[in-house]
Amino acid sequence: MPTPNNASAIPTTRLSFSATASVNARGQFEILAITAGRSIVRDEAGAMMPDKGWIFPASVLQMSVPLWNGVSCFVDHTEEMGASRQLRHLGGVLSSPSWDAASQGVRAVLSTRGAMGNLVDELGRQVLLDITPTDAPTVGFSGDILFTSEGDEVKKILKVFFLDLVFDPA
Repeated sequence: MPTPNNASAIPTTRLSFSATASVNARGQFEILAITAGRSIVRDEAGAMMPDKGWIFPASVLQMSVPLWNGVSCFVDHTEEMGASRQLRHLGGVLSSPSWDAASQGVRAVLSTRGAMGNLVDELGRQVLLDITPTDAPTVGFSGDILFTSEGDEVKKILKVFFLDLVFDPA
């Protein structure tokens, strides 16, 4: 759920979103962190609301590519967005962000690290490689960004806070 942030003169919004992962030919986790287009918003019953959500232009995402380098990946979100993170939940870090023209999105490599790195690595491989989709648990990546907008169009991504491995992503 977007949360207005009144800390600056320019109105900003903080938003959680989901991302997808795959394993590349080198055995690394590749994350398609965010893609151009309208974000998906669901009502309380889980039904999609196609006319709601933020519009993320490709040009805005292209300009955000450097912001994705070094973003931490934790296992599970903290209860409140913006609450302090704990080192024992660190599972990895994003590197080598790039613009993926075919997907119209930002792609990065996730290197598993920290206390939860082995869990992220093992669970990721099980979900992505070892089992059929019907057997897969509902886990995935959920991120958190801060941006400016005009109306429902995103104008600039200011900060990427994290991209976490979670149960039932946003």
